[in-house]
Amino acid sequence: MKRFLYIAFLFILFTGCRKEHVDLTFGEKPEERMNERLTELRTLLKSSENGWKANLMVGLMSSYSFYFKFDDDKFCTMISDFTDETATVPSQSTYRVLWTMNASLLFDSFNYITMLQEPSSQFGGVSPNGYMSDIEFEYLKQSGDSIYMRGKKYDQSLVLVKATKAESDGYMNKGLKTSMDKTKQFFIDNPYSYISIDSAGVNNMVAVDLYPVMKTTSFSTMTKEKLVRGENSLFTFNLTGLDFTTDSVSMFGVIFKKAVWEGNRLFIHDSNGKKYEIKNHTEAVIPLNKAIGIKFKYLFSPYKTYFPGTSADGLTILKRYHDGLLNGTGFPFNYGDLYFTWDSFNQRVNLIGFSSQNGGASGWNTTIGFSYVFDEASQTFKFSKRSNATGGYVSAIMDQMEKFLLESSFKLDYYEESGVSYGRITGVEKPGVVMTFLLL
Repeated sequence: MKRFLYIAFLFILFTGCRKEHVDLTFGEKPEERMNERLTELRTLLKSSENGWKANLMVGLMSSYSFYFKFDDDKFCTMISDFTDETATVPSQSTYRVLWTMNASLLFDSFNYITMLQEPSSQFGGVSPNGYMSDIEFEYLKQSGDSIYMRGKKYDQSLVLVKATKAESDGYMNKGLKTSMDKTKQFFIDNPYSYISIDSAGVNNMVAVDLYPVMKTTSFSTMTKEKLVRGENSLFTFNLTGLDFTTDSVSMFGVIFKKAVWEGNRLFIHDSNGKKYEIKNHTEAVIPLNKAIGIKFKYLFSPYKTYFPGTSADGLTILKRYHDGLLNGTGFPFNYGDLYFTWDSFNQRVNLIGFSSQNGGASGWNTTIGFSYVFDEASQTFKFSKRSNATGGYVSAIMDQMEKFLLESSFKLDYYEESGVSYGRITGVEKPGVVMTFLLL
């Protein structure tokens, strides 16, 4: 028994003094694996002599295209479709490849990526998170000519695709801006753009609308039952047209992937490579009084912004709200919007007055509820009140808009000017009242 205990003691002593064994899950030590991944990413970023092209979606429901050229272990040159300036003036900044649970790419000085994370509203984002965009991206894998990465904070995908010599020259010689201008001008010159899709022996017209400020493309059609069906996709500009960045946006089983220029003709390509030429109709494919609530959810009047097509009487109603924010409610507000939210399924509309004392960073909503009927014969809306003003502090300066809506039926149609489509309300019993709004 003593001999057994002595042997057991020696075994414990021996194993306790033995060097720790490392489980080589990947056939190598963790630090070796880490260094290999870091070297792999550094080498890949510099491996494309013509740089990389990429699309980045951000949390604020938008997407942007980029061209990157990583010239050594420190500097990166980039171009972006974020603004006209970022599309023409290359930005050079520093970057790092570092380890944070995996190999990652970090943009650590000011550039067109970090602009999207600017916490103020300087570049159009929303305080305090800007566009909710990443500046650090985890390296996932390399496949073919592509590097797959994912944002560390917002989990958005960033895929770098090798650029060709022609593409590199295009980006560095203002080709992106040229393509942006050409594409935007096409939709200005062709306000009733559409494509034709054959389905079950029927030729279907699908309206195609481009909203550059919101980086959104809208596809909509009217069914044989006179119902409106609509789909929206985020997009980015590239050297040859557009990339649709929202997955699986489709009509009649056709998934839209991109729009490509062929000379002065613009074609949409589907997921199978089939092309559909974008043409211009003589009138809107879908009237606004059918599209509202489906294709568009809001008629929006931004703070002290008045759009073309608004009459003097209409301007009086809108100014009653916007000018009254400062001293017409008993509380001083320095910012606010007035807008309609449209529920066509239930035939309900809310008129909402937003008011703020900090420039729009936060605030209060005052809501008046309406029901409506739409008369097909006259193509007019007639409102009745569903609920009195609730919430917020600005019902007093919503009075003129409320009065108009209850005393006059109205028509709702498009108003086109300078390539922008506005929503236009025209009074029937009060024909002098004409107001135009942003369509959102």
